[in-house]
Amino acid sequence: LYENYQSILAPFFEQKQDKDTEKEIISLEKLKQLFEELREALDSLDMDGMERVMKKMDEYQYPEEQKNMYDQLKSAVEQID
Repeated sequence: LYENYQSILAPFFEQKQDKDTEKEIISLEKLKQLFEELREALDSLDMDGMERVMKKMDEYQYPEEQKNMYDQLKSAVEQID
């Protein structure tokens, strides 16, 4: 039954994957810089600053081992708002 939907829904999932693979893989230096910016925003309880940093972070692709951590961080920042 559900197998029938796989071909119907496949284009939607492919587009998301393609969008992620078009992004540049984040470098360690850039990741450290963004974490520092996020830490500063967190320390001063700057909600707009946190959102700005997360938007910057969203412009990059993350290695598989970091993707889950990024998703959790993004979720945590969204929940603060």
